[in-house]
Amino acid sequence: MPIDLIRRPLDLDRALRSVRDWSPDRPGAVILGASPNGLSFVRSIGRRGIPVVVLEGPKPLPALHSRWACGLHHPDPVDDEARWMEVLLAIGGSAPTPPVLIPTGDAHVLLVSRRRGELGKSFRFVLPDAEVLEKLPNKSEQYRLAAESGVPIPKTLYPSSEREVEEAGREVGYPCIVKPHYAHLWKRRKEGKLVEAGDAAELLRAYRGAAEIGQAVMVQELIPGGDDALYGLLAYYDRESRPLCLFTKRKLRQYPIGYGDGSLQVTLRVPEVKELGDRFFRSMRYRGLGSVEFKKDERTGEFKLIEVNPRSVSGQGMTTAAGMDIPYLAYLDIGQVERVEPTDRFREGVYFVNERWDVQSFLQYRKAGRLTFRRWLGGFFGKKIAFAFFSWRDPGPAAALWGRVLLNRLRRK
Repeated sequence: MPIDLIRRPLDLDRALRSVRDWSPDRPGAVILGASPNGLSFVRSIGRRGIPVVVLEGPKPLPALHSRWACGLHHPDPVDDEARWMEVLLAIGGSAPTPPVLIPTGDAHVLLVSRRRGELGKSFRFVLPDAEVLEKLPNKSEQYRLAAESGVPIPKTLYPSSEREVEEAGREVGYPCIVKPHYAHLWKRRKEGKLVEAGDAAELLRAYRGAAEIGQAVMVQELIPGGDDALYGLLAYYDRESRPLCLFTKRKLRQYPIGYGDGSLQVTLRVPEVKELGDRFFRSMRYRGLGSVEFKKDERTGEFKLIEVNPRSVSGQGMTTAAGMDIPYLAYLDIGQVERVEPTDRFREGVYFVNERWDVQSFLQYRKAGRLTFRRWLGGFFGKKIAFAFFSWRDPGPAAALWGRVLLNRLRRK
């Protein structure tokens, strides 16, 4: 395939012509979501000569510009599920053998789960049971399931009135956090993952703000510790719920700092995180891609559940860089291309950088007086570094990203 510096999304007709030419001997892949999460699958699968189509909503996200994918723009799947189904069924019906289907966002996972009967005729995918998937995007259900399986959780209350909010604040203590039950719906109307409340007035204001957009929330204790107190398990379970891939890592910085997405992370063996996350997933006979995040409570040393994602996450590319290529291993198992043996082997000390988020994280840390430019830049030298966007072999995503950043700056001047 020739290298285009910035590959452009295609129209559906051209994409379908490409799909019809796929080899019947090996399934192609259809990735739902073009974020850095989706990009990790596009690159891992596509660089091996496997054809890839990536579907995204209206945002110009990076995987749409990869040399290894045919990109398609559509409305948001929450707004126009019918259009996504029309496109998916057209792709599945045009392929000479059922493609591997990998949803990378909450809305994508719920779409595939709810329409699994129709999509299962044209695609191969591995997901948890529908009942499990309807529960897991709801963070209140995550904490209930965790408690039932013996996984430690922060003190959490679920108010349904302003009076109960005030009582929750007194019981949990300040500062506390206000967290939505459904993060993907919250993000459509609010910035950030949650709200930190320093007193009763801020807590009540956060609750009222959530009520205005129809979002139920929980009030949770604030576990002391910085961004580097966050640890995670990235996993893949096969159709029989066997854990084929168990991978642990630690966050070092986030954007926004405190309650964001990992901008700098490092691969690290953390046996307790592996055991707790695996216990949680096994308790529901989990299948497919998933991740669990914990925060280490500096008061007790205990790892407490922060969130569960019934899908892959933005840092998925670090597994490829560290030698446990979960995107490709998942493709092999889902497509039944070859047998995949369980593994927990990976290289420690590989640093994974989301370039855009880490620049923004650095600026916030510097403003808070917690990081200088010299320390930030010097921290990358002498380390094994992998990037979310930049790749010499696939320059389009990074070029498109920084081109948009530059263009936006010029427009503001």
